[in-house]
Amino acid sequence: MTTISSVRSTRPDGFAVNTPGKQPAVFMDRDGVLNSTDGFVNSPDDLDKALMPEALKAVARLSQQTDFPIILVTNQAGIDLGKFTPEQNQAIQERLAQRIEEAGGRIDSIYFCPNGKKFVLPEGETDGRKPDAGMFFQAAKDYGPRIDLADSYMIGDMTTDIGAGEKAGATTILVQTGFAGKDGKCDAKPDHVAADLSGAVDWILSQR
Repeated sequence: MTTISSVRSTRPDGFAVNTPGKQPAVFMDRDGVLNSTDGFVNSPDDLDKALMPEALKAVARLSQQTDFPIILVTNQAGIDLGKFTPEQNQAIQERLAQRIEEAGGRIDSIYFCPNGKKFVLPEGETDGRKPDAGMFFQAAKDYGPRIDLADSYMIGDMTTDIGAGEKAGATTILVQTGFAGKDGKCDAKPDHVAADLSGAVDWILSQR
């Protein structure tokens, strides 16, 4: 069953990195990776219209060929901005997990950050909003020794995704769907570039 968690901020400690062996997780963004960015996703029906079938198949392939935790990390400032309610966001994330399961895949956890620009970061904490790595750090705490961020991967379509992955210490993969890294919001260079999520999954599987 997919767990869905809000992360506004977290302390950047309380988890281990660079532990012996390989404990990878695959982190991925949602908008531009699993669904198109042609319109707003403010309801489950919007999500259904925007989902990319090949992306769902890619998640299914990753699910079936590895036991890596598959973790979604998504900025959802629309909550703080009043574009949709926390209840609507919950319904959207549940619909995503349902559609992935129907395609033969799984999402183990969904972390979302509702922070808008007015969010005041508590002292000593890391923002959950990408390009900061708070959602990754929270996942590392929640999963404990099951994952090591240094062994993990981050897939995204924006420079903010790549920047967050870098701060988390993960190997970063930019996909050329969605913004295709042309958002210009963060000075970050990916470790690998793939045409889409399917190509990113191919590359991850080739590294095993």
